[in-house]
Amino acid sequence: MTKITYPNWQFIDQDGSFQLENPDQHNYLYFPLVNEAGMMSAITPNLNGDVKKNQNAFLTPPVSVDDLHTSRATRNFWVYTPDAGAWSVTGNAASQIALKFGEDHPEKVTLEAGILWHKLLRENKRVGLRAETINFVPSCNDFVELMGMS
Repeated sequence: MTKITYPNWQFIDQDGSFQLENPDQHNYLYFPLVNEAGMMSAITPNLNGDVKKNQNAFLTPPVSVDDLHTSRATRNFWVYTPDAGAWSVTGNAASQIALKFGEDHPEKVTLEAGILWHKLLRENKRVGLRAETINFVPSCNDFVELMGMS
């Protein structure tokens, strides 16, 4: 399969799935996760967003486009090691935020996404941790968003 490449975006299949390096450095990027039952979610490269049944019934507090990128409330998973302290799969630890835009940024962050699915890969070789999270809303009659990690 031939890979089509655009600046910063690389298409990885014929279905429109793509890969983006350093997605957390792109402003106002977010993705819809929905199904036919009416489940609606919005998710950013840092796993911010909201989960709702409709415009009047929210599982999480509703957010605006601006809130998507300024709030620290995210889907998240934390790891604590005695040597490195707290590490977040979303990059939300204070130590990760402090190093995010520096020349010595120790983390590699990649986003892969396609129609109604979103995968975030974050790796910090200094800490020795790598996480892969995938979020999607299954095509069914259930009001559920699923998140898997490895």
